[in-house]
Amino acid sequence: MRKEDQEIQQVSKSYKENLAANTLDGPPIIKRVMECIHEHLFCRQLAVRWLRDYCNVNGSDFSGKFKFYVGKSPQQYWLGHRVRLAKELLAKEELAEVSILSIALSVGFNSHSAFSMIFKKHMGCSPSEYRVKMLQQNEKKS
Repeated sequence: MRKEDQEIQQVSKSYKENLAANTLDGPPIIKRVMECIHEHLFCRQLAVRWLRDYCNVNGSDFSGKFKFYVGKSPQQYWLGHRVRLAKELLAKEELAEVSILSIALSVGFNSHSAFSMIFKKHMGCSPSEYRVKMLQQNEKKS
């Protein structure tokens, strides 16, 4: 395994461990759904329907209940975490040569375009612009 892949795996594992340690207090069903999201956070097939089926949750207001307790829809929740991890990976000097697509795929996005669109919506800039900015800031600190 390449050094860069090991670094991505290590950062991702650490991120998921931190998430698991900060589970929300709430009804058991919401806790179960959050644990499922945390477990499958980087799975590209993660979707609300899949989540409902996997967690054996019934009801048409599943997303509404989740949003009531968590403050975001399930999709907003997992996309936010994927973007946060991507930000961390993009800012690492050790990963400067890793393609944006590789980072997008490693955090659970299906394509470069989907990743770029969501990233820009959350951050106000493209992943490549963010990477350049962060790497320049890292250089100034050194």
